[in-house]
Amino acid sequence: MNIFSIMATDRPMNEAAHRESSRLSRLPIPCPREKLHLVFDVKEKLTTIGPQSRNMAGIQTIFTLLVICLMKGFLCIQTKREFNIIIPETVEVLTGSCLTIPCSFDIRKEYDGKLNRNCKGTWVAPGTKTTKLPPVDKIGNLTEKNCTSTFLNMNSDHAGESQFRLDCDNELKWTFTNLTLTVKLIDRPPSPTLSPSALTVKEGTSVSLTCSAPASCLSHPPTLTWTPKLADSQETLKENQDQTKVQISVLNFTASHLHHGKRITCTAVYWKHGGSGVSVNSSLTANIRYSPKDTRVSVSPSGPVPVHRSVSLTCISDARPKVKNYSWYRDDGEQESLIGHGRVLNITTSISYRDYFCKAENELGPGSSNITHINVLFPPWIRPLSKCTKAGNQINCSCETDGNPAPNLIWLLNGKTVNQSETTKINTDSLNKTYLRSSIILSLSQINDCTTLICSSSNYLGSTKHQFSLNDLKIQDEVSLLLILRVTVVSLISVFVLLIVIRFLYKRHKLKNQMISEINTNPHPLVDRNEEAAEDKLDFNTSEL
Repeated sequence: MNIFSIMATDRPMNEAAHRESSRLSRLPIPCPREKLHLVFDVKEKLTTIGPQSRNMAGIQTIFTLLVICLMKGFLCIQTKREFNIIIPETVEVLTGSCLTIPCSFDIRKEYDGKLNRNCKGTWVAPGTKTTKLPPVDKIGNLTEKNCTSTFLNMNSDHAGESQFRLDCDNELKWTFTNLTLTVKLIDRPPSPTLSPSALTVKEGTSVSLTCSAPASCLSHPPTLTWTPKLADSQETLKENQDQTKVQISVLNFTASHLHHGKRITCTAVYWKHGGSGVSVNSSLTANIRYSPKDTRVSVSPSGPVPVHRSVSLTCISDARPKVKNYSWYRDDGEQESLIGHGRVLNITTSISYRDYFCKAENELGPGSSNITHINVLFPPWIRPLSKCTKAGNQINCSCETDGNPAPNLIWLLNGKTVNQSETTKINTDSLNKTYLRSSIILSLSQINDCTTLICSSSNYLGSTKHQFSLNDLKIQDEVSLLLILRVTVVSLISVFVLLIVIRFLYKRHKLKNQMISEINTNPHPLVDRNEEAAEDKLDFNTSEL
């Protein structure tokens, strides 16, 4: 008869349930100590209600207790406390290592007073009192019904089945037979467990890896280490449902493209008697997805290339997933010009354009290379900025030249090389590896109508020169002087004429005033004729002037 047959029977529920509970109480059912007080006393509960109600109440009580106990993993249907023990069914231990057996027990209520500090615990072979496991190195507090036991230096003699026996200095002596422990000796511990077992993430993702290894001995749990050491880890000791322990290490880090392809390993080192240890490990390979990295340009042929030659540029980039699009740009100084697409770009070398870079892009983003300068070889040429200027009694000439290899620059005065001296100053600056600027200062006393000044630039690919016209500077100076003289003469003549005009106007004004005064003092018709005669005289004087 079982619980479900009780519910189906026509007998009074209290009697049937009591019989079944009595039978179940005699079975060796494992039940934790805290559950032993969950007493299923159907008789006591059902005698207080009527027959019809007792059936429904009994069914509800049985189902409630059954669901609760099954969820906890135990069938805790007992009418009273019995001798019971909770231990794992099987434990594995490394040969030569230590072993901790989690253990708790309960006894009949009438023996509670017999449990004292003089009680001892041993592990014996089933059906005997013969010790099976070595002497206990450490055991829990038996008065609190804690029989957790630790043993050192386990060997093959200790393998097999064992049962816990409680021996007190009174009539409390009991071998717990409801559960039997099986000890298995292993020569090599199991490899630690990694979670997750595979790692495929995007760069920048926060990653948490967990490494767990059985801790069969609490006094010497396995030591867990990560390689490579991507970050600090945290270790904890966790208890399983069967009360066995497991050592856990958690590694947290942020995924980087530098981690891609790396083998991340967790190593567990187990202690053995004598100080030696046994190590086992588990690994996974990181698969990181990232945008293009380490993008660069490869030039073929490499090294210096003569001008007007064909060159192949290849864009190289590390990306996962692979690059979908390549773009090529020319650096023109203040701006960037898009000049092509594709992983390879073919160009013809030029003096004007020598700096290039590429961009690679996949579904996660772009990546750019640094500017690549193509080493173009070309003979020197003199820039049009070269010129001469005059300042006082000196002439300052500058010459700018560009060539690769860097050219040599010299000054020639009347066909002879000019060197630094008291009367001649020469200054040469390298603006970059191929660009030179030189200046020379000459005195006007060094220059005549036949003077020639030449800037000459050369490298092994060729040479060039530029002749400065110094006579033009002298002519410009003479023209300037003549112009100044002409302006001065014209200015003086203009001032002289202006003074004469002013004097004439003044005299005319004075004579007119005099005649008006005479008319006012002696009015006569003759005055008009005299006035006309006076004006004629004035016109005559003006003509003479």
